[in-house]
Amino acid sequence: MADELVEVFDRFDLSNKESSRIILDGVDEGIVELGANLFQFNFSDVMDMEKVLNGRPYTIDNQLLNIKLWVEGIDRQMEAFQLTHIWVQLWNLPIHWLTKEIEIKIGGTFEDLEDIIIPMGGSKEGRHMKLKVVVNTGCPLLRGTVVKLNGQSIWVDFRYEKCPNFCYGCGLIGHSDKSCSLKSGTTK
Repeated sequence: MADELVEVFDRFDLSNKESSRIILDGVDEGIVELGANLFQFNFSDVMDMEKVLNGRPYTIDNQLLNIKLWVEGIDRQMEAFQLTHIWVQLWNLPIHWLTKEIEIKIGGTFEDLEDIIIPMGGSKEGRHMKLKVVVNTGCPLLRGTVVKLNGQSIWVDFRYEKCPNFCYGCGLIGHSDKSCSLKSGTTK
């Protein structure tokens, strides 16, 4: 089993930091390559599978490793892989808005909200909150949103954690702003 994992991941140019981030404990039934950049990981223990699913998002070589629960036919539905997990930091919130209630409200702007973290006040991370959300990689990522509460409107900045090849010009994942054809006025 370990030999199969090494063989598959040897195809990627992984740094030590990236390879240590991949948590695939329990993949003891093998890995099947279904196509270009499409693999099936087989687990014998449901708890191991859930550990991997709950650990999302993952990145390898500055690309998203989009892990999905297997359903019949998913290998022929590439649009299923457009929805992916990502952590979003919410900045510019008043201190009294750092609540789960506000995060749930803001989380509604994404496809799905999976987790909420409110860092302790006075931490080195600053005054922000984090959401683990599902986004559609075929659509531009939001730069922020206006939140209204008790008659007060505040612009909330979104900062995406470990977002690979993200273009600040058009908002799409998959290329950088330096190579964006939309920003320069040309089409792909």
